[in-house]
Order: sequence, then structure tokens, then C-alpha cells
Amino acid sequence: GYMQMKNSAGSTFALLRNNAVADSSSMLGSIDFGSIDWDSSTAAIKSYQDGAKDKGSLRFYTQASVSSGIQERLRIDSDGNVGIDKTSGISARLHIGSTNNNGSLSQLIKLGNDSSGTGTGTQINMGAGHANESTAACIAGFYDGVGTAFAVKTAGTYANQSTVAERFR
Repeated sequence: GYMQMKNSAGSTFALLRNNAVADSSSMLGSIDFGSIDWDSSTAAIKSYQDGAKDKGSLRFYTQASVSSGIQERLRIDSDGNVGIDKTSGISARLHIGSTNNNGSLSQLIKLGNDSSGTGTGTQINMGAGHANESTAACIAGFYDGVGTAFAVKTAGTYANQSTVAERFR
């Protein structure tokens, strides 16, 4: 099937609930993806009220297997915070949770650089202040010509970003 909407001023497709409730379990609308001849729903995007009549969250679901059904994988709450594998208690702009590796370390974020050569690697920059994109500190993993290395760097002053220096390896 195919559905198309056209309007010279832009088109809107609205999924609206006909009554308002103030809780976090009332679904407002859903877009479901699936196959009618195998499993009726293999992925979905759903919107829920987020504790008040004028607040909402957007949730993304996927299905790993038929027996598990669709599971929430990502949530954007009414404050704009993003939770990955976190269905409640989202307390940061990006909050990643995992219950898959009880009693062991979980690989929650993986940064990769498929290039080669000395100095090749990845880093996470942390900026601070003055509404500018700056690097106050960074952590990095890289190939140093012999093996892999880990470094922590900080900036000497905000005004002089060229003074970012390695503090720990």
C-alpha cells in the first residue's frame, strides 16, 4: 500500500486521543510496522502522555524475536531527555541503561575509527561555558604506534583552547 498527503502549505497527519488524562500510561497514538502474514507488529513508534495533560513522550519499539514481543528501546521524554534501554528514571540529556549483563561490565557506547596509523583513535570532548562549542577536557583512546593508549586532556584556559594538554596516559 501507499499513502500520500499533499498540501501547498504542508501536510499534517494527526493521531489524536479524544479525551485528556494526566498520567504516563495513556497512549496518544501509535504507528505500527509489521507483516500480516507472520507477526502483526515488529516495530512501533508511540506517543504517551508524560504525567500531565500538556506533556508527552515519544517511544520507539523493536522486536528481537516473536516470543519477546515488541520492547521499548528508546524514549524521548517531555523535557527532551533521551533514554536508551531506560523506561523510567531518565535523569540526564542522554541516559543509557542496560540490564543485559548482570554482574559484568556492559558495553554501552562504542566509538570506532576504522582508519590506521599512529594517532588514529576516537575521543569524547566535554565543553564548558560561554555558549560556544569548546573543549575544556576530553578523554581519548588511540593507537600510539606501539599499542593502544588512553589519555585524559584538559584545556589550560577557556580563552586559549590551543593549550589543551595531555594530563594522564
